[in-house]
Amino acid sequence: MKESKIVALALCAASLVGGGAYAFISAYQKDTTPPVLSAEKAEVTASIEATDEELKNGVVAVDKKDGNVSGSVMIDNIKKKEDGSGDFDITYVGFDHSSNLGKLTRTLHYTDYESPKFELSDALRFPAGKQTNLLSYFSATDCIDGNITPFISIGGDTAVLDKKPQQGFYDCTVSVTNSVGDTVTLPIQVEVYDGNVARPQINLSSYLVYLQAGSEFDPNSYLTQIKEYDKVKQVVFSESVADPDNQISIMQIYVESGVDIYTPGVYTVSYLYTSPASGLDCTAKLIVVVE
Repeated sequence: MKESKIVALALCAASLVGGGAYAFISAYQKDTTPPVLSAEKAEVTASIEATDEELKNGVVAVDKKDGNVSGSVMIDNIKKKEDGSGDFDITYVGFDHSSNLGKLTRTLHYTDYESPKFELSDALRFPAGKQTNLLSYFSATDCIDGNITPFISIGGDTAVLDKKPQQGFYDCTVSVTNSVGDTVTLPIQVEVYDGNVARPQINLSSYLVYLQAGSEFDPNSYLTQIKEYDKVKQVVFSESVADPDNQISIMQIYVESGVDIYTPGVYTVSYLYTSPASGLDCTAKLIVVVE
């Protein structure tokens, strides 16, 4: 009986020793070295329509133990560089049979990429004492993601605007970021006017336009109508008008434009009209983004 206990204890001890040795050997033999990823070129040029397979072309993954594991290569992410070059960092990952992960990052140059663009549905003018919802006036589209309107944010004097602001002008910003980390911020100015005074109103065909540097630009061409009381008059591009009841000469509208069509940037065109009948004036603003 005592011998059997001794044998059992010996077997148990041997089992523990053997198990520990196996665990030690297994840990020692475990593959922890990731595969090495490499590419034929440090940069890749492609269209935004390129498939993942096209973007992975020329990228290989080789593991010390498992050999060629290029079939495991995937695109981890694409992010816009912060150096102002307009290019992107594309990061690849690859796995060996032990799930070790290797990475490679190279430069991606899109041949047809454009940063997100905003659209503005109406003039940023609101009566005093009422809450405003600036977000409802903006939408945004992106060449990669399509509609990114839900990701728009408003900055600046939004605290004032959210609290029924008083008459005046407020500087704000509208921003949006797409899936590749490209953030676009647009400075805007919001006018809060006295809603108890029946001022005239200038209507424009657009309130935000994007233009290529060096292209033609005529600020007068965006003027469409003057609304005063319940009367709407069409703007005509001549000194005299044939129908004074329904038309108004562009000569009665003061246009101030600081747009430099040859220098990229964000500009504002201001339009001012003073009613000969009431003496009240009104303004309208056109945001011009030169790219």
